[in-house]
Amino acid sequence: MDLKDVLQFTRKMIDTVGGVPAHLFRPDEDQWNSIDLYLRKMLDPDFDYEGYFGKYMMNMEEKVFYLLLDNFSIYYSFLKLPQESNSTYMIIGPYLIEKPDEMFYTKVIAQNQLTDNTMTALKNFYSVLPIGDHAKVISAFNILVSFLYSKEEECRIEFLEDQKRQPILESFVPDPDMYFSIHLIKERYDKENELLNAVKKGNQEAAVIAYHDFLSFQIAPRDKDPLRDRKNLSFVLNTLLRKACETSFVHPVYLDEVSRQYALKIESAISTKQLENLNLEMIRKYCILVKNKSLRNHSPIIRKTVDYINLNLSSPLGLKDLANLFNVNHSYLSTLFKKEIGETLTDYVNKQRINAALKLLNTGYMQVQDIAYYVGISDVNYFSKLFKKQVGDTPSGYWKKIQKTDPPK
Repeated sequence: MDLKDVLQFTRKMIDTVGGVPAHLFRPDEDQWNSIDLYLRKMLDPDFDYEGYFGKYMMNMEEKVFYLLLDNFSIYYSFLKLPQESNSTYMIIGPYLIEKPDEMFYTKVIAQNQLTDNTMTALKNFYSVLPIGDHAKVISAFNILVSFLYSKEEECRIEFLEDQKRQPILESFVPDPDMYFSIHLIKERYDKENELLNAVKKGNQEAAVIAYHDFLSFQIAPRDKDPLRDRKNLSFVLNTLLRKACETSFVHPVYLDEVSRQYALKIESAISTKQLENLNLEMIRKYCILVKNKSLRNHSPIIRKTVDYINLNLSSPLGLKDLANLFNVNHSYLSTLFKKEIGETLTDYVNKQRINAALKLLNTGYMQVQDIAYYVGISDVNYFSKLFKKQVGDTPSGYWKKIQKTDPPK
């Protein structure tokens, strides 16, 4: 693993395990105001970032963890990287170590000589900062150092604190419409869009990664009951995922079924941990739905044909039936269907009917002839022949295997 891969791996690990953002920083290329997520720039467009943070960073040494507590009671962790690295520092943060209360905000306002009018705006900013754990941060740094340097070399920790506590502005009255979290909200929405775009493509791995990135932005509670608050967020996620799938041309019938199932699961959840697991399960389920049911890359006539077949298996679904239904030439429909779906229309219809029959055999106690009729095949012998060709066993033989008894007469 080369140095670039090591740094990216560690950055992701800190973000996932420690729950705090980590990024690589070069003073000569990167924006200084990104270090505190533009907090001071929003307060004072002319704030000297390089002068403030640079006074700490210019004297930093390698193999030292620097933990900085600034005059807004926000923590940052720094590690100076080896010269051969493309970046100069790895910076973790900004983050808090405890959830802010009213005393916290009062203290921050007093330390920076801000007005009480800033309280609401500050709460918006702090609400999206993650709650970090120094032990996890330092543990992650130690892993990084073990890659960068030989094991016998020791590393130390140095705590930094802004002792001056100078106000950022002598007097500041924010515009009522100004919120310090504007930049953070944009970043959170960007991560949300990454998640939804991954779901639209049915990419489970990318969707789960984007979801974990999105979780690093805390959302201010909107309900006093933590469980109720998390349930509300899960309901919102369910809706967003459903809409993302809809844009990938997944039929609403399938979406409604999945959405309804998870709405019930969310409401019956008894812990935030259970909700977290449900959210991940829900993301994977919607991705699978896109993978299996999306008609995004197909022509409108094929979308209509496939949707009609899947939703009307008990109806006549011959080539001429469907061509007449959609008012197209049957030869044209046959050629286009084979080109876009990769199999003949007849083979596709038969496969969908047998898949539906499998579900009925797995979940119910219907007689074989009733199942055949339900999926649109009136000839039981022909149904059994198709079933054995696709499944490798007769309907009765399959039922015996899964139920370990004879099928109902």
